[in-house]
Amino acid sequence: MTPRSVATIAEQSFWLRVPQNPALPQGTFDDAYKGCLGSLGKSMVPGLAQAADILYVATKTGVDPTLLAVTWRFESEFNFQPTNGMHKKNTDHPGYKERVQNFKDNVKNYDAFFDCLAKKGFSP
Repeated sequence: MTPRSVATIAEQSFWLRVPQNPALPQGTFDDAYKGCLGSLGKSMVPGLAQAADILYVATKTGVDPTLLAVTWRFESEFNFQPTNGMHKKNTDHPGYKERVQNFKDNVKNYDAFFDCLAKKGFSP
């Protein structure tokens, strides 16, 4: 048996593990994902597998997908194998107001992204 990529596994199993909302999904998850990418603005884009996993975990735990996305983005930039300790050296040290605004922008953008997916029939 040859190992499959995480994205392939997520794409193949997404329909089996994420319950759909009462509205029928409009096309495939891949199409919905691609159609909603524009709502992310300047925020870091989660991969197809990461977006599917965020919805899966939200379904299983009841945690809001926006909270999961923002946390994962800031903890490891959507990496499936994050490192411990300092993630990277920051030499420009943005001020408090800039960090708060950056966080608010990401929350708004990820919320819009998952709202867009929900309108296409993909929600926890």
